[in-house]
Amino acid sequence: GGGSAGGHGGGRIGGPSSLSPRAPTPSQLSLSSMLSPLVEAEWSDMLLGLAPFFAERRYPSGGLIFRKGAAAESLYFITSGEVTLWSAQLTADGVPGEGAAERSDAELGRRLVRYVDGGIFGELDFFLKRPRSFTAVASSTSDTILQVLTREALQAMQSQAPQLCAALEHALLKYLSFQVNAKLGISDGV
Repeated sequence: GGGSAGGHGGGRIGGPSSLSPRAPTPSQLSLSSMLSPLVEAEWSDMLLGLAPFFAERRYPSGGLIFRKGAAAESLYFITSGEVTLWSAQLTADGVPGEGAAERSDAELGRRLVRYVDGGIFGELDFFLKRPRSFTAVASSTSDTILQVLTREALQAMQSQAPQLCAALEHALLKYLSFQVNAKLGISDGV
């Protein structure tokens, strides 16, 4: 992902004790299958432990995930569907998840990028601890399903499962490296 994500769309999670792992639907990627190609083989099985730290969020087509300028308290993994990132800051006329489908492209500004299944977005603003630098809207014709990691859950992972956290951070660094390579026209990668 080329940007960062903010915390809209649901409650917070405090760590492994607050959510039980769930099996992905057949049309949905799991976090571990998304991230396995980005870590060394010996860390791959460890990624199965990620699920309790994440919260699943569903957005209808056109659903607003977050607005430009919002606090970046979460990062997002797309397990099904697609998300489009826009340059404009939406007006405060709606509630996140409502009304974005009726907005025109002019209101959304310039389309920056579109992510599909397996995409990660929101990580840059999240790790830089700065406000969202774009608006994110679910753009699939069906529901978009996201796995959301909040700052609070990441801190819980750091204290409760430091090796798992290191594996996740390694996967994110590798993902970002591939994104930079793609921007530079270097085609090696996952």
